[in-house]
Amino acid sequence: MNFETLPAMRKRHHLELVAAIEAERDKGITQTLAARNLDVSLQSLNNQIGRYGIEWKIKRQGSKRGSVA
Repeated sequence: MNFETLPAMRKRHHLELVAAIEAERDKGITQTLAARNLDVSLQSLNNQIGRYGIEWKIKRQGSKRGSVA
């Protein structure tokens, strides 16, 4: 039997995760929608974007409903 080593498994997981995030980014959608598509929280997605140095152009920023500027 040929088993995958732990370092190899971590490397593969990292590459798959980065590829999935970049695929969502390339769709041109918001991070909120991407987080929903990947079934993770927005905070988790933002942590991974920062951790792996993924560039994500901010599409738009809104204000909270009812807030006073």
